[in-house]
Amino acid sequence: MRRFVDILARQKRIKPPPGYYTSGSICRAFLEQHAPKKAGGETAAQASGAEAAQPARKRRRATGTTAPAPSPTKAVRGKKPRKPTFGNPPVKAPGLHLHDVGRNTPLRIPYGNKEVAQKLGARYGADGWYAPPGVDLSAFKENGWL
Repeated sequence: MRRFVDILARQKRIKPPPGYYTSGSICRAFLEQHAPKKAGGETAAQASGAEAAQPARKRRRATGTTAPAPSPTKAVRGKKPRKPTFGNPPVKAPGLHLHDVGRNTPLRIPYGNKEVAQKLGARYGADGWYAPPGVDLSAFKENGWL
């Protein structure tokens, strides 16, 4: 309200009343006298005073409604996408060294072992390192890459 008095006094090139900065009633009297009138008959100060008296209200959801579902295209935080499998079940038998014919075996080749893995028969594709059908898997198992 004091700020409005300052602006209004500057615009009309008049001096604000003494004590307006510390007294709300002096401030209000000045604004009622000099503030432009609104269509409803009240001054701009009265309208702004009525608005300032009530705190802003927060919107509430109607009871029984739920939050909107997340977009299906957005990834959920904390979940990592699964790596594609090569279509074969995991090897459960500890002594199985030769691979099932007809399917690729996924391998975990550490960075920097490309040449060694290729010499053993491993291949690299869009889904990562794999051993093609018919390749002996015992060397990969010894290195811990299977």
